[in-house]
Amino acid sequence: MHKGTWGNGMCRPKRPNFKLLKTPFKETNLLVFDKTYLGKSITSFALKFYSDGRLIFFTSRDGFTIKPSDTFNKNWENAPNIGYWRVEGNKIKVEYFLCGDSGFYKRGRGEIKGDTIIFYRTQFSPIKGKVIRKTQYVLSDMSFDYQD
Repeated sequence: MHKGTWGNGMCRPKRPNFKLLKTPFKETNLLVFDKTYLGKSITSFALKFYSDGRLIFFTSRDGFTIKPSDTFNKNWENAPNIGYWRVEGNKIKVEYFLCGDSGFYKRGRGEIKGDTIIFYRTQFSPIKGKVIRKTQYVLSDMSFDYQD
């Protein structure tokens, strides 16, 4: 069963069911809303946060590194993937929809430390037991208004 649809380069859930929308929205001054947060180890991933609790998640066109041309004119209406964020102090939760595997909601929890957002994911290894993986997104000076 396909939960998402692709159209004009955009992935959208057929029947939106973002669980994070059930969490009350709180404003924060810990996020920057007119710049791109770039993946630190996976440089082809990026996030943009809106001040009203929405976010967009996107990847680079070349599959390697986000460039200013990848962010140009990206907004809620035309972004490849959309979602929401919520904060409690310096803790952050995100949820966005991806069309892979017939469509699913990707959820993450982490913390905001200065200009970096660190998401934590717990995995289990038969050898090491419980392992916590970190994924970092670092604030860049790349805006969504492209200047050559």
